[in-house]
Amino acid sequence: MISNLRNSLSKKILFMVAASFLLINIFIHGGITLLNKQTFYELEGEKADIIVKNYAPMLAMSIYLGMDKKIYELLDQILQNDSVLQVEVYHNNKLIAKKAKYKDPEGIKISTPVYKPNSKTSFGKLQIIYSTKQFEALMHHYAILIALAMVSVIIALIWLNLYIQKLLNPLKKLATMLKHYSPESNMQIPYLDQKDEIGLISNALNCSHQKTREYEQSLQKLNETLEDKVQEKTEALQKQLSTEAITRLPNRVALNKALQKRQKNAILAILSLDNFKQINSFYGYDVGDKVLNAAKEKILTIFNESDYTLYKLPGREFVLFSEKSETKVIFSAILAELANILNNTPLFVDDYEVHVTFTIGASINENPLLGKADIALQEAYKLKQPVVIYNSSHEIERQIDKNIQMIKKIKQAIYDDRITVYFQPIFDNKTGKVKSYESLVRLIEPDGKVLSPYFFLDIAAKAKLYKQIAKIVILKSCQKFSGTEEHFSLNMEIDDILDKELVEYILKVAKKYDVLKQLTFEILESESIEDIDAVAAFTNLVSSHGCKVSIDDFGSGYSNFMHVLKLDADYLKIDGSLIKNIHTDKDAKIIVRSIVKFAKELGLKTVAEFVHCQEVQNEVIKLGIDYSQGYLLGEPKPKLIEEKEEETV
Repeated sequence: MISNLRNSLSKKILFMVAASFLLINIFIHGGITLLNKQTFYELEGEKADIIVKNYAPMLAMSIYLGMDKKIYELLDQILQNDSVLQVEVYHNNKLIAKKAKYKDPEGIKISTPVYKPNSKTSFGKLQIIYSTKQFEALMHHYAILIALAMVSVIIALIWLNLYIQKLLNPLKKLATMLKHYSPESNMQIPYLDQKDEIGLISNALNCSHQKTREYEQSLQKLNETLEDKVQEKTEALQKQLSTEAITRLPNRVALNKALQKRQKNAILAILSLDNFKQINSFYGYDVGDKVLNAAKEKILTIFNESDYTLYKLPGREFVLFSEKSETKVIFSAILAELANILNNTPLFVDDYEVHVTFTIGASINENPLLGKADIALQEAYKLKQPVVIYNSSHEIERQIDKNIQMIKKIKQAIYDDRITVYFQPIFDNKTGKVKSYESLVRLIEPDGKVLSPYFFLDIAAKAKLYKQIAKIVILKSCQKFSGTEEHFSLNMEIDDILDKELVEYILKVAKKYDVLKQLTFEILESESIEDIDAVAAFTNLVSSHGCKVSIDDFGSGYSNFMHVLKLDADYLKIDGSLIKNIHTDKDAKIIVRSIVKFAKELGLKTVAEFVHCQEVQNEVIKLGIDYSQGYLLGEPKPKLIEEKEEETV
């Protein structure tokens, strides 16, 4: 820090003074030299010019009369001038005489023309070299003066440096003190009485030091108070974080900590309140909360041993946990008795007598203990038994493992670009030609096996992979039909329609590949269509872009004819459950005939799916259904029929 202070003040000041002096000296020296040289040249040039002009007429006469001896005498006379070093005479641009004091002299060259006697015609010239020794002597004296000035300045700079060092010495001492400063130290600052800028700085530092010490002391007291309060709040927060709000029982956070610390032997049971949702709906959430507390008290009354701890998970579930070593037979008997008491003893809340039922799943010495108990709980619900204790033969665990493996398979297929699209043709029953294609997703396994969506799509939806797959199908379908005249359809469920980001993606990709007018959206008509206004908004949006709308699986057990009117569809796709037996099932034929009539009244086209044999196709044509789709006419394939024909040709 001291070095930095010195560099930033004294050295900078000295550097600037020295640099300024050097520059001034260079400018003065250069200017004087240039001025002296120019003045000298002008003065000496005039002298030389006088000499040349005085001898020029005599030389002209001597040259004209051919008096060579006279010419050399004149040259000797000119050389008697100390400043003339060499003389040359030229006649008609030819050197005729030359004399010099020594070989190759250097100086100022002066020349003048030589005219014919009594004429203005030049027929030669006289040229002399004039010495510059006087100028050099002058510059030598000037250099000595400059050197003396430099020495004087250097001495002055040394003195100035020492003086500046003396002035800055108090700042160095203050800087040293500040380098080792700490609020706790009792620093004695010097120069407080000095009546200059150093004194002002010292007093300012002293005032700052006093205030800092006072602030440090108050801050220390504040920190001590805050530490106590933080400790209190931390303990309260930890208790709050590990306590369930309604029942005030330890929650899942507390349970996880207990499970992490557990020994090898441990037992755990999940107690699930079966009809809790109905209780909330029927009595209200306030009563529901009181039911949970009443259930807690009942369980604690039964399990009042210190070996068991009752926890409350989110929702409707309680957990009993213990590090006791129990056999499966004994623990099963304990839980069966617990279930019997809970399921056959009503809970009294306010003025209500509330009957509750519990289903219990448990695990003994398993890992993970909670996860295995949850599998047992699912098995209990599946088997409709009040108590199930986990064992490795449970089908649910195997199914969970299959699901996990399928999720890995789906992720790898997406990464490897093995999610592909198959296209099933839809035929016009009047012309017998392909009307359009339905895009259907497929997963290709590494060995080439093709999986239909039945095996992976539901699992993909639960694993949050559905949208990725949907985007792949959309992109590949639009790419496939881009630049063709073929029409195609994409299946849309209610969740897809309500997903604004997915809808925007479909329209963006379809517009990019210019297939909007070739595209039909098949909307699944089911009881999941609760927000019909949102679906209607979607159909209006895609229709405004030139797309068509088809109601899929119409007649599959839930058919709201008002939906068709509100959605302004273009096609009704009759469900395969009605079509596949239409040649033998009279009731199915009556229903389909009604649907066809309804569609014709509204000006809608109808599509029969699941046409698997010629008898069914014959009935479809008789009923006046416009289009047919099924394995009889064409299976889903990765290529279009036209592409196959081209390959055959």
